[in-house]
Amino acid sequence: MDYDLRPDDTVIALMGITGVGKSTFIQYFTDDIVEVGGSLESCTAAVGIYRCYTNSIGRFYLIDTPGFDDTHKSDTDVLREVAFWLNEAYRRDVKLTGIIYLHRINDVRVGNAAMKNLRMFKRLCGTESLASVVLATTFWDNGPDFQKYLQREHELKTKDDFWRGMIQNQSKVFRQDNGRISATRIIEYLVRRDRGPTRSRPTLDIQKQMVDQRKPLDETGAGQEVQVWLTQQREAYERKLALMRVEWEQALRERDKEWQRDLNRNIQEIEAKIKRDEEDKIRLRADNAALHQEHEELLRARAKQIADQLEHERALQQQNASHAQELQQAIDAGEEHRKKLEIQKRKYQQLVNYRCTVM
Repeated sequence: MDYDLRPDDTVIALMGITGVGKSTFIQYFTDDIVEVGGSLESCTAAVGIYRCYTNSIGRFYLIDTPGFDDTHKSDTDVLREVAFWLNEAYRRDVKLTGIIYLHRINDVRVGNAAMKNLRMFKRLCGTESLASVVLATTFWDNGPDFQKYLQREHELKTKDDFWRGMIQNQSKVFRQDNGRISATRIIEYLVRRDRGPTRSRPTLDIQKQMVDQRKPLDETGAGQEVQVWLTQQREAYERKLALMRVEWEQALRERDKEWQRDLNRNIQEIEAKIKRDEEDKIRLRADNAALHQEHEELLRARAKQIADQLEHERALQQQNASHAQELQQAIDAGEEHRKKLEIQKRKYQQLVNYRCTVM
């Protein structure tokens, strides 16, 4: 869903891992259809813009962003998409009113995906933007685990690895625990900050680094974070390969053909992953101009794809219309033939009746 945003629009971004409740949060305020995540496959494939409304605030926009745990895209792909959108908005003088970072309170622990997303979030924002950040916990309930949720909330607030430093830099913690009511409370808080006498919309670190300082993505804090992950992943792959090659030698000595085939297949899969990661490192070298050019090329390719699809559908419609016309002509011809047969039948019946009368 795309809209032309203006500098004075109220624009709030939502971030967090897949299934944390971003799409559900947005659906409270918009008539647009928002696909809800939480399934095995992420439905938030790219940045989405949704026009929203409440009586207390008026019109505002919520920005749905993909998480860095996408099932179909690499972390590099997700970072390129998010960075492009943020930079393009900044280039057009559209600054975020605030950012809402969502976290599931019912997770038993802060897993690798959640930690990775949180580190990336901090790198994207930078310290100076944190006063415009809301840290909101989702999936609360008043069941038997409520006390555990309170303990997890306390850990999030007090541990340096989690939210402590962000809270010290004026990020605000909310519970998203009452549907539209609590969601509205969060939006109203950010809007009040924005419309107050000390209004100051944030410029994120990624925007400063790529737009103002013209750095390529791999030289930004967020890009360097992805490179750390890629390096760690490469090292893990290399360790697996070393073990598999030892096993392969053993399978060769034992002349176990099936074992060799399985190992060969697994080795090829890991080597393919290493190759993709190396390609991702290269793609991190893109600057803002390169991201913009790639986006334009994708738009043109998508427009051509849609045009080709429409042309194909028009051709099918014409073909169906032609078939329908031929069918109607056949029906009409058959009807005409039936009428002629009926006339002939009546004539023969008359002849039969006449002969019977004469006899």
